[in-house]
This record gives sequence, structure tokens and C-alpha cells, in this order.
Amino acid sequence: MKNNRNMFLILTMLMVSISVQAQNIYSTQNGMMEMDFANDTYRSKDLMMLLDYDAATYKLEIDLTTLTNSEGKNFSEFVKIPNKKLVIEGKLGVEFINTTNHPPQSFNLEGIVVSSNNEVRGTGKLEHLSNRGTFSCILTIRIKIGLDDLGFESTDVNKEERISIKIVQVVLNRIEDQ
Repeated sequence: MKNNRNMFLILTMLMVSISVQAQNIYSTQNGMMEMDFANDTYRSKDLMMLLDYDAATYKLEIDLTTLTNSEGKNFSEFVKIPNKKLVIEGKLGVEFINTTNHPPQSFNLEGIVVSSNNEVRGTGKLEHLSNRGTFSCILTIRIKIGLDDLGFESTDVNKEERISIKIVQVVLNRIEDQ
């Protein structure tokens, strides 16, 4: 009987710990991403983004075959993409993200392109929206990186070509509110 009680207490503490940790994770499944490449802009509304307020870390993931230009051409037609996904994980240039209402916050960020293990650096801005019932935020990020650094190959474009990635006004909601 005592073992059952101890097991129950351990499981209860674990569940409380997990729910507390999840309280400050914000996400979106349909963020807007723009990629400027070879004098054209490719857009997608299928960006998945996670932002951990406590650790000030992020993860963005997008299926690159969803990026199209204004003529309907797909980004993947111009580059060889090993796994069709771009995943970048990293840290914002702050220790934590303030969860109380505050003015827009600008920061630097760094991360790793998961498929190539190459570093990325950029800038960002986070703005809280407190009038949505629960706190949500708008996140904007800009990253410039070389085609090689992303692990892509292209026969039509110079390998030194720089790509500008913009995460445009992603509205993130707390995971428990979704």
C-alpha cells in the first residue's frame, strides 16, 4: 500500500512538473515565411514555430515545397533539397521572455540548421498582444544565410548566393490555449 502511495505521489509530481513546463511554450502551425532568393520572393503560410519563453529558445520548421513565388513556381524547382524540410533550432539573444505586458522587444538570435549543422544568425522582434483573452505574441525574424550553409545545391545559381529568410508576423499562442 505504501509503495502505491509513493508511486502516486511521484506520478502526480511528474504531471505537475510537465504542465508547469508547458505553460510558457508558444506555437503556431500556419506562420508566414518569405525567402528572397535569386531575385525573387517565395512565400508559404505553412511555417511551424515553437517558442519557449522560459529558455528563450525557438524551433522553426517548414516544408520547402510549400514555398512559391508570385508566378506559382516552387522554390524546390531551383535547388536540390535533401529532405524537403528546413528546420532551425536556436536561442534568442535574451535570457528569458517577459510574459507580462511590455513594449516590443528587439533581439539578436542564433541557431543551427538541423540538416547541415551550420550556424545561422539574425535579428528579431517580439510584441505581446494582451487583448486576445490570453497572452499571445507576434514574432518577426530576419536571417541571411548562404545557400551552402542551408545544405542546398543548385546548378543554376552561384553557391555564394545569399538567402534572406523572413518570418513575418507569426502569431504564437500558448500551447495549452490551443
